[in-house]
Amino acid sequence: MINKNEQIVVPILGMHRSGTSMFTRALNILGLELGDPSHLLGAAEDNKNGFWENVFFLNINIEILRRIGVNTNGFDTTDALLGAAQKIELLDPSLDTIDLINRYINDNLEHPIWGWKDPRTVLLFPFWLKLLMKLGYNDIRPAIIVRNPIDTAHSLIKQGHLKDIATKNKIPEKHLALNLWKIYNRILNLISNSIPCFLSFHEWLINPDSARDELERCSAFTGLETDNMDAALKWIDPRMVHHHSNIGDVCDDDAIRIYEELMAKANKQRNEWGQNGIN
Repeated sequence: MINKNEQIVVPILGMHRSGTSMFTRALNILGLELGDPSHLLGAAEDNKNGFWENVFFLNINIEILRRIGVNTNGFDTTDALLGAAQKIELLDPSLDTIDLINRYINDNLEHPIWGWKDPRTVLLFPFWLKLLMKLGYNDIRPAIIVRNPIDTAHSLIKQGHLKDIATKNKIPEKHLALNLWKIYNRILNLISNSIPCFLSFHEWLINPDSARDELERCSAFTGLETDNMDAALKWIDPRMVHHHSNIGDVCDDDAIRIYEELMAKANKQRNEWGQNGIN
């Protein structure tokens, strides 16, 4: 068995409906271990190509959100999610939880580079970072994907998961969706300030002119090989994307500021990667 301090752990982080499933599968094709295929969440009507989420990690996240009083799908009001973020910062994994996760990883994730994807992990990242470090994983390399707030909001509303929360709290769905985007991506911005991360954008991945560079850049950051790059690129299907907006279409100064800050960081990474001659 490979030593934990020799393994690279890649949490894939992004807001719901931001292309995390597409991105995760592409990295999986490049060699990122996600666990036994039978442990992965199946496809659904709103994600026909599959979610590529390991049910074990998904269930851990759902249970934590339940315990701290947040909707288990990760959608809630601004006040509820901000309160949850404060609780998560103070939450230490119990010995039972540490043992449960340790046993699962030991039994199922033996590849030198493994990871998982669940958008809820954005909210719970401090918990996972503490836990992984307690287990002896010292090389943690998050990969972040960001999507335009308007496109994300449109996709969330079409999915139908916001209707009950919006009705209960008397909030327009569009307003709720944009607030969710701001909370998740504000947290992603903070994560990228606290730990080295790969940072990319949905529109770069679905663009044939930049997709290869983005996956090669991510491979260089995470340590993945690029032998199966053509297969990974074939997986990325722009035809599955139904909303295309520009950041100029966003009528929210706070969302624009968050988006532009993340974009500036990602462009800086791209420039440094190019200057280092990796591509």
